Amino acid sequence: DLNVSGINPHSLDRAGDSNKFYVRTQNSHSFDVIDFDTGNVKTIPMGKHKPRAIGATNLKHHLQLISVKNRPVIDVIDTTTDKIIATLGEDKDYDKSKLTSNAGAGSATGHSFWLDSDHFALIDRVNNKVVVWKVIDNGGAKSFKKTSELATKTAIHSVERIVNPTTKADLVTFYETGEGDLTKGIDPYVQEVIFDPKTGEIKNGKETILTSASKTKVDGKTPSTHHLRITPDKKYIYVPTFDHKLHIIDRATMKVVKELKAGFGAAHVTFSEPLHLAVITNHFDKFLTIVDTNTNKVVKEIKITDHKFHGHLLQPHFSYVSEDGKYYFTFDTQGGDFLKINLETLEIEDKLHVGGAPEQAHS
Repeated sequence: DLNVSGINPHSLDRAGDSNKFYVRTQNSHSFDVIDFDTGNVKTIPMGKHKPRAIGATNLKHHLQLISVKNRPVIDVIDTTTDKIIATLGEDKDYDKSKLTSNAGAGSATGHSFWLDSDHFALIDRVNNKVVVWKVIDNGGAKSFKKTSELATKTAIHSVERIVNPTTKADLVTFYETGEGDLTKGIDPYVQEVIFDPKTGEIKNGKETILTSASKTKVDGKTPSTHHLRITPDKKYIYVPTFDHKLHIIDRATMKVVKELKAGFGAAHVTFSEPLHLAVITNHFDKFLTIVDTNTNKVVKEIKITDHKFHGHLLQPHFSYVSEDGKYYFTFDTQGGDFLKINLETLEIEDKLHVGGAPEQAHS
């Protein structure tokens, strides 16, 4: 149980494969480094930058990416020294009134990510684009070359890859979650993106517009996308939207084949492959939504909290399924309880009170 010095710690992410973690203290111009082996905590200043997301790690080059909250840039960290060695992007403050995405203007960037071991990308939500850089290793000294820039219709939140790809096409295929923009009449959408590792270029593939998403605010929230996941059999894309919906897209056709009712603030998907289940996180609701991936039907809603939504998450970003697929681990964030849910019985089996309001487990 360690204290950090920064303001509002919101997530922590492993630095490479060490037992050292970077903490996104999102309202500080710094990030903290926790070493759980020694119990030491130190603060790394970031100048005028505030950390946005900090989880994109690269074991080959010993690098970690921090996308910045208040400017559309990436800070690149050397994980052997914890020092920022480069800042890439448009390093200036932005006019929040011009960022009218359904997800709001709170962050200049989305989640940074690695396309392969040598290329990474910044999601620039201010200028509606994704920018790719290549790592150049000059005998240990690192430099970075911009290789591609792709315009997006609206701000996007994240770009997701196919887990355990089995074909060359799957290895280079990614999917953007387009947040949509009600002020411009643009629905949320999913955009297929194809990456060429030889040139470092990305280009658009097929697009799915989520036309059934709400055209107005629902319970005060706009119908934004957040994250998506591809089913373990790689046939479908599960896309939650905040307006109580789960959209199921056929990957082959990129058409919506089904729409299910989820909870308020539906945002993340976690799969139990052995049990053929998907668990939908509903950030602003009291229950998890459980879906049978064989039938694409809701099988249960599991209540995990008695708290009501008053602007703070009731369920965390990212929860976890055990390796055998039998257990789901998450938080009742406002209750401060860590929950162990049996996915065979679909009941809460155990809980551990940790206190606080653990809204996020990683970026």
